Amino acid sequence: MFKQQNDQGKYKFKVVVVECPYDIYTEDSFTRNFMTDLFKLKFEGYMKHYPYGIMPVSDYDFMATHVCLCIEEGNKIVPLAAFKSISNEICKKFRAPFPVISHKFGMYKENFKDYVDAITQWQNNLEAKSKKYAYNASWTMRTDLDKELRNLCREISQSLFFYHYHDQDLLNVINSTACSHGVNTFQEYMGLKYLKSVRGEFMEPFKSPVFFEEPFAIMYLEEPGFSELFAKECQKYKSVWENRLIINKASLASTQKKAA
Repeated sequence: MFKQQNDQGKYKFKVVVVECPYDIYTEDSFTRNFMTDLFKLKFEGYMKHYPYGIMPVSDYDFMATHVCLCIEEGNKIVPLAAFKSISNEICKKFRAPFPVISHKFGMYKENFKDYVDAITQWQNNLEAKSKKYAYNASWTMRTDLDKELRNLCREISQSLFFYHYHDQDLLNVINSTACSHGVNTFQEYMGLKYLKSVRGEFMEPFKSPVFFEEPFAIMYLEEPGFSELFAKECQKYKSVWENRLIINKASLASTQKKAA
């Protein structure tokens, strides 16, 4: 399924993983500047593809983990594409509801009872087994990339999805997939499944009221995880992932200790 043949070595890629910006935002100027660039990327990406009024960032962005594919331009690291992951554990820490229902149904969740009940059942089943899980959301790419770089960014980002969850042994993941871009078809290949109703019935894609009737499907990953073929193909970008920059409370403390 990976079609891009160009050597990623012609670009100076850098993966940046920012964990819970809330913890370090006031202390670290790099984090503040990087998050500003990331929010700009989100706004530009969403405003190009969706109608006015869709909000690409929220308070959850400050508790989420952001996985960002960047390019090094001189001394600056510039985000090209990114997604965020919000775990049930971080939601509990901030006393915030697990966001998938509010993010896609908003104040209209009563009109989507089958979906809400199915998502709630999925969560409850994992909670009963003391399993950790996450919501994957908000994949966005810079809007001014040429076709070659755009295809390469998309391909690498799919591998980052694999490595991020695989390395954390976090293999229960739910997301809402935009059907109009064919993402749902590729996610089936990755190993994700369509969430069924509590009665075990297939649910047609829904028109999200929050996204001005854009069609979405609820898809999920479950243990043991990704398809073997997809996992094998992701090896192509393993070195990009292994050389990532991780920014979190621990890394900031380590940097401050070395500087002291």
